[in-house]
Amino acid sequence: MPLVSMIPVERIECCLLCQGPGSVLYEGLNDRLYGVPITCGYAWCRDCGLVWLDPRPTPQALGACYPAYKPHQAKPTAPAARRFGPLRDALRGSILAAGKNYPAGKCPAILLSLGKVLNLLPQARHMASFGYSELVHPFVPAGKLLEIGCGAGAYLGLMQRLGWDVRGVDFSPMAAETARKAHGVDGFVGRLQDAGHESSSFDAVSMNHAIEHIDDLPILLNECLRVLKPGGRLVLTTPNLKSLAHRIFGRDWLALDSPRHLWVFSSTTLGRIVERAGFSVHEVSSRVSLAAYIFDLSLQIRRNGVADESRLVPGSSRAGRIFAGLERLLLPVFPGCAEELMLVAVKPV
Repeated sequence: MPLVSMIPVERIECCLLCQGPGSVLYEGLNDRLYGVPITCGYAWCRDCGLVWLDPRPTPQALGACYPAYKPHQAKPTAPAARRFGPLRDALRGSILAAGKNYPAGKCPAILLSLGKVLNLLPQARHMASFGYSELVHPFVPAGKLLEIGCGAGAYLGLMQRLGWDVRGVDFSPMAAETARKAHGVDGFVGRLQDAGHESSSFDAVSMNHAIEHIDDLPILLNECLRVLKPGGRLVLTTPNLKSLAHRIFGRDWLALDSPRHLWVFSSTTLGRIVERAGFSVHEVSSRVSLAAYIFDLSLQIRRNGVADESRLVPGSSRAGRIFAGLERLLLPVFPGCAEELMLVAVKPV
């Protein structure tokens, strides 16, 4: 039986993009990850395809929907010894120098030449960017970077080591404290519009699986535009409504993370909502990142009604790895089939 909602909810009956009425996509969804006592559903717009949580927690109740959210609880760990670590770091540096103008330091000329060749290979570029892809922005000397939804600060710590002056925003005091202790990252607790950043003060803004959690989406995107310098870069990732796993699992798809995911985007609706804020969208692509993880936990939801990460390391099952490989094979033929959308946009000059 569905849970009785013990958290205040509100109705969102009209589409944010076109103001049309919502139609029921899924209903009676409980929290399959943390057991928050709330029952929600998803609506979709028949005209533009936007999907949103309806009913959803009220703004005042959103914090109660994150009782044990793991990105906010990460603890610093000692770096593991890596085989051929110095050589791999030098190769990574040479690829980043060739592709994104990062300082090469004392990298030997032969490695710089090799980096130019490796930069032509998508997999090498992916590995050189630590799997973050376009979230590793092209280098800007003395550049300032803001991450919205910075969690425990791992990404900002990395970008700081690559030479960026970094700032973070997150609603969780636990996340901000962890980011400060683990990575020396300055994080503001609250909403971006309350952080007091000056206009045109950042060269880049990143949101890594954060936009789907934002209730006041137009306000946030307008604020991103304001704090970016002209020509500044916005890069974000979010689950892909059109992904292969969603087509397979339907209402059991992990990325329908009710009550935390307030929006689920396709490449079209994501591009439209960012353009509406005043950005120029350069690219929206889909990536296989997280495919095995999403498959494993979605399969748990289908079988058990809940997902329990302790039952296996998500992404480690043979079926999950096969699924990720299948998606990787299909991606050149069906470019929009992968689990994660990545959007790159700039503030007009």
